[in-house]
Amino acid sequence: MPVASWDALLLASGKRPWSLVVGIGTPGVDHDNALWHLRQRVLDDVELPGFRWTEYAAPEGCDVHDETHWPIANPALTAGFMNIDALRTAVALSPEAHFRIFRLGQWADTLNTWLPDGAWAACADPTRRIEDGAEVVLGFDGSYNGDSTAIVAVTVEDCPHVAVVEAWERPQDAAEAAEWKVPVVDVEQKLRDGCRRFWVREIVADPYRWARSLQILEAEGLPVVEHPQTPSRMTPATQSLYEAVVNGTVTHSGDQRLARHIGNATVRVDARGTRLTKDSKHSTRKIDLALAAVMAHARAVALNTMPALQIY
Repeated sequence: MPVASWDALLLASGKRPWSLVVGIGTPGVDHDNALWHLRQRVLDDVELPGFRWTEYAAPEGCDVHDETHWPIANPALTAGFMNIDALRTAVALSPEAHFRIFRLGQWADTLNTWLPDGAWAACADPTRRIEDGAEVVLGFDGSYNGDSTAIVAVTVEDCPHVAVVEAWERPQDAAEAAEWKVPVVDVEQKLRDGCRRFWVREIVADPYRWARSLQILEAEGLPVVEHPQTPSRMTPATQSLYEAVVNGTVTHSGDQRLARHIGNATVRVDARGTRLTKDSKHSTRKIDLALAAVMAHARAVALNTMPALQIY
């Protein structure tokens, strides 16, 4: 609840001796709300006459898989009207930050990492290669000068394999960085080369700042599919790759650039869903390869599960 709404409700109370205002909420990712501010007052030991604060939260930083902590944040388990199997399913399929917020009662300000520790590394299979002619989706996430640009290939099969096609990053040297721009012509050619090397079902791309390049490639006959990075698209795509990683149903080449971008990615959870973001707006920690992988993996899974065309 917004602070202003809570204040209005509180100021309207007290007209009866038994007047009572009750607030019930769940931790979130936005600290500009009444629940957060009330909690801070409690933590600061501010004296609040007639006020009582009760919080059900697991210990900060605890292992999300440690079931001994679950009843602390979920008294319904002890009371007998919540099934522990529901939490076991949730912890296996939900992003860690999501589980901590909604099932462990913890605030998200220090809980925004996307994948569990070691999960991405466990999916590495450098012996597996994407052969020429393989059926793939190319994921493309581009920028102009202040960020990086990435092309990722994901195979269309039961256990998709993720590999970096190419990545361009702004140099760390300040002098070089000031003049650096993404080599647009090289990026366009790399997408063409990818379509010559593989059987590319789709080039899935966010058109932001790259609409003209995508239109040119589409006019040449390349299978461009625009994929704006809206919450409605990125939430299920992010969840799909997360589940594949934690369940071991995806592999990757072990590319260190991709691992770095995956590690840089944090998760944003709000009313519109869960999706990847940088740790801050002006962060230099790149995540473009991660975004390209998320988009390409989602489309590869969708194409693999699509019913085969029947010709009579």
